[in-house]
Amino acid sequence: MRIALLTSTSRRHAYLARRLQERHDLAVIVREQKGLDDAYAGREDADLIADHFRRLAGAEDAFFPDHAWCGVRSETITVDRGGLNTDAVFTELRRAQPEAIAVFGCGLIKAPVLGMLPANRLLNIHQGLSPYYRGSGTNFWPFHDQRPELVGVTLHTIDAGTDTGGIIAHGRPSIDPTDGLHTLGLKSVVVSAELMLDALDALAGGEELTPIPQWAGGTLYRRRDFNGEAIKRVRALEAAGFIAEWLHRRERHETAAVRLIRIER
Repeated sequence: MRIALLTSTSRRHAYLARRLQERHDLAVIVREQKGLDDAYAGREDADLIADHFRRLAGAEDAFFPDHAWCGVRSETITVDRGGLNTDAVFTELRRAQPEAIAVFGCGLIKAPVLGMLPANRLLNIHQGLSPYYRGSGTNFWPFHDQRPELVGVTLHTIDAGTDTGGIIAHGRPSIDPTDGLHTLGLKSVVVSAELMLDALDALAGGEELTPIPQWAGGTLYRRRDFNGEAIKRVRALEAAGFIAEWLHRRERHETAAVRLIRIER
């Protein structure tokens, strides 16, 4: 099936692009450049926050060593931060004539791009299990809150809200005793690719994807909630072997049950 990808520029985004081009005609990729948000500049904990993202980048390079952008064959357009929803991008997408658009790791999709395809053919990969954790850092905060059963990914349609579209499927990574925040997040990226490929394969086979409306509830975290103290807490949990202890509790059926949506084939 002929598809387009809207994404960003890191190695994890290249990983998804390379997985998609293995099974589908990836006609065009639009990459939005992103970086460490200026909102953290000048704060007392700015260095700790910067170190957090440096560690993430290092973990990503180690996790995806063979998935650089040089292996991506598709036409690739790179735009500045905030440059996705322009007439120029819309024109390029329309020229590519995709039957579906995959979205991962870029900014909000708005008009004119929003609406160019039916809702169940404009699919977003959201890192985190919606609606259990909403807002920002939706795989960071479950770990912080000692709820790794809520680390995962949501494949959903895109509407005018922020990660409020109907759910196509949830996915969760396998969890090992040695896992930390970053390895769980990167494992979730692998799960993301599998969910997107399953959905695109279904569409290519003539199946319809029926989104499930998100239910009420969940925990909302804002970007301003992310700070040095939260990072220190996560690192302390990692050092204490929290995940190994949680796995023992799961074996004893002492962890919470989670409602998950699956793609029915």
